[in-house]
Amino acid sequence: MPPLSCRSLNCAIGDPLGIRLFPRRFQGFMVTHVLLIEHEERLTLIDAGLSVAELENPSLLGAFARALRFRPEPERAAIHQIRALGYDPAQVTDIVLTHLDLDHAGGLVDFPDARVHVHPQELAAARARRTFGEKLRYRPHQWEKALWVEATAETTELSPGVEAIQLEGVADGGVYLVPLFGHTRGHSGVWIRNGDSPVLHCGDAYYDHSERTLRPSLIFELFKRSVHVEPRLAKESLARLDLYTAAVPALRVISTHDPSELEGAYPTSSTPPR
Repeated sequence: MPPLSCRSLNCAIGDPLGIRLFPRRFQGFMVTHVLLIEHEERLTLIDAGLSVAELENPSLLGAFARALRFRPEPERAAIHQIRALGYDPAQVTDIVLTHLDLDHAGGLVDFPDARVHVHPQELAAARARRTFGEKLRYRPHQWEKALWVEATAETTELSPGVEAIQLEGVADGGVYLVPLFGHTRGHSGVWIRNGDSPVLHCGDAYYDHSERTLRPSLIFELFKRSVHVEPRLAKESLARLDLYTAAVPALRVISTHDPSELEGAYPTSSTPPR
């Protein structure tokens, strides 16, 4: 399969309360790293960021998002950035989500005709909203009218030790969901078979790349426990990333919120922040 063309979009900037308590791990702000895949005349989004309306008025996101303090910058909405690149938003045929947290799923409303893919366990969790925290983090108005493509739970082996769900019809079958449960009940990475340089968008498996190598301080550990639905599984998923990079040395792993990864990943649609 020939390489797919990937582009990085920063679809929201947040200035979370307390982020400066972690100077080794953050640059004082958080990005929202969305990938745009260009394949023939079609476009695929990996995550959707926030919608135009939410970026115009972040208070629409409710209590869960207040501490994230998203900047009111509607020009960062994926639909605006896609237009700025010279594309018609109607060319977005598919949106693949790592999970349904509000800062990953908000942009769905701007692409009502796109097919939407997520791990079936995540969609079930979002619909059930079993806990108080899940009632806050999931915003049904963002995705209840989405054109869902129900993914099978059957996995295939991408490489030794890498089990994934292939998404039929997405970028010629070159996109897969890799279960990385813990942050949410169905949180998954999105694996893109990009020729000899595959990429894994691991969503919120970590917030900053140093989590993969540095032992967390007590306060950072408490922070992670507060945002992960199942902290034990989240820890196992984080460790699994090392197994994947060992199995596929060319694999590039990126997360959603690390500013340094945004600047070093793929061509961005605009000047990186700050």
